[in-house]
Amino acid sequence: MLGLGVLALAACSPTPGAGGSAASGASDAGGETAVSSDRTEVAALTPRIVLAHDGGVTTIDSADGAVLGSADVEGYVRLNPAGDGRHVALSTADGFTFYDTGLLAQGHGDHFHYYVQDPALTDITVQAPHPGHVVPHAGRTALFADGTGAITLFDPASLADGTLGKVQETATADPHHGVAVPMEGGGLLLTQGTEEERSAVQVKDATGKVVAQIDDCPGIHGGPPRSPARAAT
Repeated sequence: MLGLGVLALAACSPTPGAGGSAASGASDAGGETAVSSDRTEVAALTPRIVLAHDGGVTTIDSADGAVLGSADVEGYVRLNPAGDGRHVALSTADGFTFYDTGLLAQGHGDHFHYYVQDPALTDITVQAPHPGHVVPHAGRTALFADGTGAITLFDPASLADGTLGKVQETATADPHHGVAVPMEGGGLLLTQGTEEERSAVQVKDATGKVVAQIDDCPGIHGGPPRSPARAAT
């Protein structure tokens, strides 16, 4: 049976002037590199569904089921929200690649203008042996490489400009199937362990200092949280 991964982009937008971040919905189209010549202004954004399948990814309009575009990607692909409501982080054989679903919301004073364009693979990639969890939270997104323990953090709003922007990099003490969760104020929650055993959860502050640790969570495994309290279980 063919494996199929599904991810829906809700395309909701932050409220202008309310201190909301573009990470809560379709990303701001302010950067020229984010806007293609085929963009069309629309009254509202309709959610798009991204499917991962053997050979690549396909984007479907949730309103009528029309296929809006597809891209070839080799190997097994997992889909992850990138954190801006527009891009999808693809976990591929060698790392993370970012896919633009083509939903754009551009702030204009006290309101937004909405645009759609063809979905497409971007040139944004992060090398990561055995790419694992992707967790957006508190205005940043964390990429975890199970093969090395490397953690890459970035502001998902930067994806609208075709880059990851200013990247922060850190790592666990040993490679393992773990997770990292960005915290408010620049902190980071992460797991520690090895491929054979993992039982520790740490919280680091913005300087990288460990401010809290629990060592009695055998077999800990984490994923994208529905709430901060469920970041790791």
